[in-house]
This record gives sequence, C-alpha cells and structure tokens, in this order.
Amino acid sequence: WAHSSLPGTSPNGEPASKKPRTDGWFTVSEPLLLQKHKEGQPLTTVIDSSGKPAETRVLLLGSNEESSLLMCQPVTGRTHQIRAHLQHVGHPIV
Repeated sequence: WAHSSLPGTSPNGEPASKKPRTDGWFTVSEPLLLQKHKEGQPLTTVIDSSGKPAETRVLLLGSNEESSLLMCQPVTGRTHQIRAHLQHVGHPIV
C-alpha cells in the first residue's frame, strides 16, 4: 500500500501529484543516488541528476481516500528504487 495524501516534491521543489492515477501503467524514470553516511547510519537513496539511471513501472490496482494499492515493476535494480520513485510521484510507502 502506498499513501496517496502525503505531500511529495519533485527535485525542483514543485509538488508531485497527490492524486492516484487511473489510466493504467505509468513509468517513473529518475536517476537515483545512494548517499553514504557515517558508519552505523543507514544509507539513503535520493533522486539526483548525478545518480544512476533508474526506471520503475507502476500500475494502480485500487485506491480510497487514504491509500492506493499499486503493482510495481522495477526495470532497473537500484537500492530502494521503488521507495524513492513512489515518494517522488506523491505515493510514499507506508
């Protein structure tokens, strides 16, 4: 399940779409950068133009006022790819 009403932003600071899409499959193609922190801290994956190419196909299976059920197919296999791409388009994973 992905939450459909939490705010998301694109890399340029504009709000990402918060409404579930109803037109079938859509593709998120955004480069991902794995940020390494100090030892003992978790890695963070962010959308960044200097990152590696990444693509995820997404299909809306159902939704209500609070959440959406999505099927995700990662075309590439980057760390935390689905999580980063869904947050970018306004569907953060809960």
